[in-house]
Amino acid sequence: MESGILTGVARTFAPQIVYFNASGVLFVTTGVGRFLVPAPMQLLDASMTVNTAPTTTSIIVDINKNGTTIFTNQNNRLTIAATANTTLQPIIPDITLLNINDYLTVDIDQIGSGTAGSDLTVVIRYRLFP
Repeated sequence: MESGILTGVARTFAPQIVYFNASGVLFVTTGVGRFLVPAPMQLLDASMTVNTAPTTTSIIVDINKNGTTIFTNQNNRLTIAATANTTLQPIIPDITLLNINDYLTVDIDQIGSGTAGSDLTVVIRYRLFP
């Protein structure tokens, strides 16, 4: 009798996505959402979008692993320029490796001025390790 274990099956670890959302007019805050890492993973990149663009200054968002930024160079944080609705391109964080039970949160460091941004969505792409 066979054991039922398949052999020769390739396991794929396709990129996956986690979202962080902040509804309404943005305000400076820390610890938006919390994503508990289910298995060892690699962060691939992050981007963000807003429904209402800031009119005078940019929106800046930080992503944290266990409460500490993943952008060791703070100039690399996610940014939406004034009058824009999205980051120009996905940003690769400086810290990319996470272990099981690590967690991710988002800080809204700057909301824009003139008209503050609103309805923020942060998208983080990651890949689980085999």
